[in-house]
Order: sequence, then structure tokens, then C-alpha cells
Amino acid sequence: MSLRNHFSPRLNINTLLLIGYTAWESFLKSGNGAVIWSLDISDTSDVAVISTQCKIFYLEQPLNLAFLTKSKVQAYLQEWILNLEAIIPIIKAVNNYNPQKEIILVLKCGNELEVDILVNSVISPVESYKQISRRWEEFKLCYQTF
Repeated sequence: MSLRNHFSPRLNINTLLLIGYTAWESFLKSGNGAVIWSLDISDTSDVAVISTQCKIFYLEQPLNLAFLTKSKVQAYLQEWILNLEAIIPIIKAVNNYNPQKEIILVLKCGNELEVDILVNSVISPVESYKQISRRWEEFKLCYQTF
């Protein structure tokens, strides 16, 4: 588990758009929080690529995205048996990030958890939301929530 200020995955633009869309749509409804991306590593196709600490995953299936409000983030992290010392910086980040420009992203992959702050993305959460909303038919099959 880590909290890094600069997430450096290799994401295709559609994946980044969907993450940004989820972040901004959820912020508008619920306020600050974190996007949870549940990764299934059983598929090894080459449509979406993400790189976490030491692993690269190739994903073809729809993105499993959800949003946790800041009031639920601590409970979610405690389910992973993280101690309070590890959780406090994440809670601070959720309370203080700029939702128009940044995304708190929790990557859940098997038994591993990684928390990152996406900053200075090629496309902001606000712009992602606008683009996906205009082109929803194009994206709806790639998007699912859990």
C-alpha cells in the first residue's frame, strides 16, 4: 500500500477519461472521496494498460469503478487491515485534494491495495466528465460499477 503524489501508469486515454468521469460525477453528487478501481488480473489482453509499483496489468474487460465518499474511505481501508498510521495521510489527502484537477485513486488488485493521487493529468476530471457525457453511447459498455 502506498500513497504517492504522482501516479505514473500507462493508461490509454479512454481509461483515464472513465476514471475522471467517475471522480467528477461522484464529487458532484457526494463531495470529496476516492475512486476505487477493482482490477481483475486474470485477463491479459492489451486494451487498457496500467502499471502499479512493480507490476503491469493488461485489461480488456470493463473497468470496475466505484466512488467512496470521504466518510467511507477510512472504513474501507480498515477492511484491508491497515493501521491508523497508514490511513491518516490518505484521509488527509481525501480531505484536501482539488477535485477539479486531482483524483484520489485506490487500486485494488487481488490482495493488494495502492492509493495514488493523480495530478496534472492530460485531461481534468471536469473535462473527462464533459467528454464522456457527450459520448456516453461510446463508453457505456466499458463502464461498470461495483
